[in-house]
Amino acid sequence: MSITSRPDEIQQFINELDRNLFNLEEYLISPFREFIIDVDDYLNEVTSKNEKLSKEFVKNYFNNDSFHDHMLDLTMETYKYDSIYRNFNVSSNFLNAYSIFESFFKDLCKDYTDFYNIKLELKHIKEHNEIRKCKVYLDKAVGLNLNELDDTWNKIQGYQKIRNAIIHKNSKFDMNEIKNLNYLKSLSSINIHKDGKIFFTSVNFISNFSILYLNI
Repeated sequence: MSITSRPDEIQQFINELDRNLFNLEEYLISPFREFIIDVDDYLNEVTSKNEKLSKEFVKNYFNNDSFHDHMLDLTMETYKYDSIYRNFNVSSNFLNAYSIFESFFKDLCKDYTDFYNIKLELKHIKEHNEIRKCKVYLDKAVGLNLNELDDTWNKIQGYQKIRNAIIHKNSKFDMNEIKNLNYLKSLSSINIHKDGKIFFTSVNFISNFSILYLNI
């Protein structure tokens, strides 16, 4: 490994990393966060409208012969926006956020590789998990001390398991996995049903994830 010892070059490199992180937050993460919040606001608006219609319908048509059929339609419409669509919004955009994180992490490794002229490249690390591969590379090849980030890495591993369940298992954990998922309870805005099905309760799930990797 050929590492420059000139303080001015190292400072320039650090400044460049800071600019990259700023650009990521300013031009990608922030607009992305605004988008998912806008979608969530729309879902809340429609849900509130449907709930209001349901209350008015109960008040005015309770004794109507077709009450139960119409009430069922309104209930299903409310559930569709409040639960199904909201879950789609969070799960699909969480995958987008995870992809951004993975790409950012790989770019960070390459920045260190290029600056310090490290012969060992990220692709040489024998890990199937891309995030784990980046962590090993920064630790072993670059020599960064990441011990103080152990709690953060544990949370990232939790998000990884959720990401894998969404992609490979239709947002559901296997029954034999459920007993080992207690640590995921520390992640807010997510519920894991007793049958292993994943339900998201808020777009804050994505915001919390993005804040996590911006603080690495």
